[in-house]
Amino acid sequence: MAEGIQGTGDVTPKTEDKGFTPIETQEEFDKVTATIKYKERQKYTNYEEYKKAAGELEQIKEANKTELEKAIQRAEAAEKALAAANDAKQRAEDHPRLRGEYSPRSKT
Repeated sequence: MAEGIQGTGDVTPKTEDKGFTPIETQEEFDKVTATIKYKERQKYTNYEEYKKAAGELEQIKEANKTELEKAIQRAEAAEKALAAANDAKQRAEDHPRLRGEYSPRSKT
């Protein structure tokens, strides 16, 4: 006959092979759930620290972004000023009066 069969015909599982013992009381169930809950909470014990660090990092990124934007604006302003100066120089070179080729009208 099969293992675990007793004279009364009851089949009893062998629990020592698998290491599993079924929960039979409310106290055992509460203990197991408390253990699981504790283990889950341990995963997130540093959550507040990580959240704070993430906030600080976000502030640093925003500050750097602001500095970068300021630098970009300064560069764009300098490029516009340079373009305006180059245009003025080009107009000055193209204007006959400024090149010295202009002769005043003779007065009669």
